[in-house]
Amino acid sequence: MVDEVHKYVYDLKVNPKFHKYLIGINGVNVKRIRYLTNTRIIFPPETDSTNENITIVGKKENVNKAKAKFEVMITDIDNVIKEHVKINEKYHGTLVVNQKECLHKSLR
Repeated sequence: MVDEVHKYVYDLKVNPKFHKYLIGINGVNVKRIRYLTNTRIIFPPETDSTNENITIVGKKENVNKAKAKFEVMITDIDNVIKEHVKINEKYHGTLVVNQKECLHKSLR
């Protein structure tokens, strides 16, 4: 049973497009934060693209630690800059990324 004295709930509002990055591949990011802060973290279902709330449950100081970790991640994600570059199609075959993995014609 959860001790009601130590239970604290915080709803962190985050743009839904960031949720998948906060969760990470196979949940690695959220699992790490859960482990380090001893909190329960609840994301809305993927099908709910309008819900901005990420619910964090635990002791108040642990919830605040988890919140701070998420806020750092959100700032980092928000600072990512995407840029599109047009490359002549004849050079597509010569582009190589990630240890000789050929770049597909996804460049436009």
